[in-house]
Amino acid sequence: MKILIIGAGPAGMMAAITAAKAGSEVILLEKNFYKMEIKMSNKLLNKNIKFALSTHITTILNSMIVGLFLPKVLSVISFGYWQYFMFFASCLELLLLGAATGIYLKYGGKNYKNIDYDLVKTVFIISFLFEIIISVILYYLFYLKEVDYNKMYIWGFLLIGVFVINTGTFFSYLLQATNRIKENCISIFLLNIIIISLFIFMIIIQISMYYYYIAVFLFAHFIRTIVLIIYNIDVFKGKIKKIEIKRYINILKSGLYLLLADYSIILLFGIGRLFIEQSWGIEEFSKFSFSMSLVLLGVNFVNQIGLVLFPVLKKDYSSNFVNMYNKLNLNVNILLLLLPLGYFIIVWILSKWLPQYKISLFYLGILMPLAIFEAKMVLIINPFYKATRKERILLLINLTFCILGCISFFLLRIYSFNILYYLYDFLLLSFFRNFLGEFCLSKILNIRFDKVFWLLRIGMILFFLYLLNFNIIEGILIYIFVCIILIFSIRKIKYNF
Repeated sequence: MKILIIGAGPAGMMAAITAAKAGSEVILLEKNFYKMEIKMSNKLLNKNIKFALSTHITTILNSMIVGLFLPKVLSVISFGYWQYFMFFASCLELLLLGAATGIYLKYGGKNYKNIDYDLVKTVFIISFLFEIIISVILYYLFYLKEVDYNKMYIWGFLLIGVFVINTGTFFSYLLQATNRIKENCISIFLLNIIIISLFIFMIIIQISMYYYYIAVFLFAHFIRTIVLIIYNIDVFKGKIKKIEIKRYINILKSGLYLLLADYSIILLFGIGRLFIEQSWGIEEFSKFSFSMSLVLLGVNFVNQIGLVLFPVLKKDYSSNFVNMYNKLNLNVNILLLLLPLGYFIIVWILSKWLPQYKISLFYLGILMPLAIFEAKMVLIINPFYKATRKERILLLINLTFCILGCISFFLLRIYSFNILYYLYDFLLLSFFRNFLGEFCLSKILNIRFDKVFWLLRIGMILFFLYLLNFNIIEGILIYIFVCIILIFSIRKIKYNF
C-alpha cells in the first residue's frame, strides 16, 4: 500500500514512521513541492491550450470550407452523399474495439519513455487484424444489400479509411495520453492544411463530384498517419509478445467504456439523421445535415481545449479537481451564453450565400441551443469523468439517451411526417443528457449542484427561441443587452456553478 504524506514537519515525520512500521510504502512530499507541482500543472495546461488554440484556427478554417464553400460547388444531393460518408467516417474508430482509448487511459499522464512499447505494439497489431476482418465482413454484407451505386462507392472509400484513419487515431491517442500535445497539434495542422489547400483548388476549378473530395480527405489522413507513426516510431521497435488474454481484454474493456461513452452521442445524432434519410431521402438528409454541421462547428470551436485537459487532470492531484472544475465551469458557462449570437451572423451571411439551403437555416435556429449543451459536455464534463475514472457512469448516461433517442426516432418515423419533431427531439435529448451528466459529476466531486443556474439556462434558451421571431438586427441587440446584464450579475455575485 502506498501512502502520500504532504508536509515533512514533525507531524509528517511521525505519520511516516507509523506508516512504515505498518508495512506501507511511504512517499513524503513537501508542501512547497506540492504547491510547485500544482503551479507546474497550470503552466502545462496553459501551454497545451495555446498549442490547441493555434491548431484550432486551421480546424475552424477546414470546417468553414467544408461547411460553407463545399455546398456552394456541390449540388444538394452530392453534398448529401459527402455528409453520408463523413458520418460513417466519424464512426470508424468503433472498429478498434476500444484499443486506442484503452491505451489512452492506461498511459494518461505518463512519460512517453516510460511506457511499455512491447505492450502498445502488440495491442495495435491485434486490433489492426481484428478491424480488417470486421470491416471486410461489413463491406460484403452491405454489398449484397445496397442498390444505390453512390453508397456502394462510399463504402469502398470507407474500407480504405478503416486502415488510413484508424491507424492515425491509435497513435494520436498515444500522443495525447503522454502529453505530447505539440506533436499531435502538428499532425492536425498538417492534415488541415492539406485539406484546405486542395479543397480550395478544387472549388476554384469547380469540381462538382463529391468522390474527388473524399479521395483528398483520405489522402490527407494518410499523410497525417505517416507523421504520427514517425512520432511514435519507438513503439515499432518493440517486440510482439504473447499477451495474456485477460490483460488485453482489460485494456479493451476500459477503452470500450470510454469509446462508447464518447461515440454514443455521435451515434445518436447520426442515427437520427439516417432516419431522416430513410423517411425523406438524401436531399432532405443533406439539408438537415448542413444545419447539424453548423451546430457542431460551434461545438468543435471549444473541443480542442477539452482534448488537453485530461492528461493534466490525470497527472494533477485529486484535491485540486474541485478548484479547477469551479473555475473552468464559471468561465465556460459565461462563454457559452454568447454562443447563440453566432446564429444571427450565420443566418445573415448564408441566406445570401446559399439560398438553396434556406430551410436549413430555419432548422439551425431550433438546433442552436444544442451547441451549448454539447460544448459543455466536451469541454468540461467529459474530461472530468475521464480523469476521475468514472467513464462507466458517462457511458451509462450516454447509452441511456442513445437508446431513448433510437426509440423516439423509430416512433417518429411511424407516427409523424413532420421533420420539426425530430429537431425538438434532438434538443430535448441533449438537454436532459447534459443535465444528468452535470448532476452526477457534482456528486462525484462532492460539490453543490446549482439548480438556479439550470433554471437560468432554460430561461435563456426559451428567450433565444422567442427571438427567432424578430429580425436579425433586433435579435442581436436584444440578446447582447440581456447577456451583458446577466454576465455582469454572475461576475458580481461570483456564482460558483
